Amino acid sequence: MDGHTTQRESWTLSPPQSLLVAELRRERAESEHLPIPAMRKAIRESAHVSLARVAAILGVHRASVSRWESGKRTPRGEQRRRYKRLLDELKELSRDEL
Repeated sequence: MDGHTTQRESWTLSPPQSLLVAELRRERAESEHLPIPAMRKAIRESAHVSLARVAAILGVHRASVSRWESGKRTPRGEQRRRYKRLLDELKELSRDEL
């Protein structure tokens, strides 16, 4: 090498930036597994669970769950993880009833 470094070689993330990048990667990976909005609603309805009940379980407003099911909003962070787990459980509950 000629003693010069490229910008990419000398670029490093600070600890807070590294944590942010890690969180964004985690959210992206999780988003691949969150059902599409219409499927979210279908899973809830097939388990005979109300919007209000899902909201109470997750500790959010009923309107938030409605927005997630309509595709107007997408849950993030811990809410996303908890919602995903709940949808998985509701899906299993629906299968058990068949």
